[in-house]
Amino acid sequence: MSGSISSTSGRQEPVPAIVQRCFMEETQEAVLYFQIMDLGRQLYVWVATGGAKWNNLHLAFPSKTDPVPPVATLVPSAAAADGQSLARRLAIKLKRPVLCSCNLPTGVPLLQAIAERRLVQELTAMASAGPQAAAPATAAAAGGQVAAELTALQAQAL
Repeated sequence: MSGSISSTSGRQEPVPAIVQRCFMEETQEAVLYFQIMDLGRQLYVWVATGGAKWNNLHLAFPSKTDPVPPVATLVPSAAAADGQSLARRLAIKLKRPVLCSCNLPTGVPLLQAIAERRLVQELTAMASAGPQAAAPATAAAAGGQVAAELTALQAQAL
């Protein structure tokens, strides 16, 4: 949804559309559920097994002076290292700030590698297809849409 906002200079600036994509992938270890939201200047990425869980949130942003992006933990959890490293690796690959919530079982590096590979595939496809590829959503409608898509994905997995 595009709109306009006033900046301090009085000019009207367009509000970017939020592009969202929800999908799942079945592996031998578990079913992975994904949500990607392109928020314009940054990305929000959520990945989990076993349904809708949101236990942590990390922000990684590329730096011009440091090849390793710094990561801030916004919502801590016991398995924070997995989410931090995923956020950092995505920020390096995508050269954009990444908000990441990674709710995968600890001690299963293969599952984390599969999740990262799939996220990079989808993000690359979204970037090459442009904003028309996925349905834009407003921030208010995104929550309800995500819940409906996750329910449908879980029903498919059963």
